[in-house]
Amino acid sequence: MSDFARLEWNGDEVTEQVVKALDDALSICGAYMTGAVRAEIVDQDLIDTSNLYNSIADEPSGPNTQKVGTNVEYAAYLEYGTSRMSAKAFMRRTMDNTANQANVAKLAAAALAGGVR
Repeated sequence: MSDFARLEWNGDEVTEQVVKALDDALSICGAYMTGAVRAEIVDQDLIDTSNLYNSIADEPSGPNTQKVGTNVEYAAYLEYGTSRMSAKAFMRRTMDNTANQANVAKLAAAALAGGVR
């Protein structure tokens, strides 16, 4: 019987697990923020045809990045206002909300903690 420990390199497997856990965490956080933006649209009574509400979505936008947004043309006018209409900053208000930021941090931590074994 030997007193030596056997070491085995599992770096590639661990790297894959970390990348998957990060992707999962980003997806969870993106889905949360999509819901938060939609809730802000409802809170500000910005629903007319539901186009804006239904267009809010999240997607990966690069390495370690998830984006939440809309492709509705008039969203920018609502967000920033015009010379005839005041801004109704539904996106910035949601993203700047400290409760949302804290919830996203908790979701990400929980997803990452459970994702790597």
